[in-house]
Amino acid sequence: MFKDDENILIDGARKMGINLHKEQIKKFSRYLELLVQWNQKINPLFKLVVSVKNNFSVHGSRLLA
Repeated sequence: MFKDDENILIDGARKMGINLHKEQIKKFSRYLELLVQWNQKINPLFKLVVSVKNNFSVHGSRLLA
């Protein structure tokens, strides 16, 4: 997590009355890394499924006619 991201996290938590410790910030940083990794793996697959579905919707009716 970049320093700016950490500051946004700390400020947001503080506005909600929550004081984060360094270990908690470290855990949030790791969680963000995992979300980004997961998104990079899942998002291309999701785009492929949507693309196949859209192509079938457009061209599939011709195949069935």
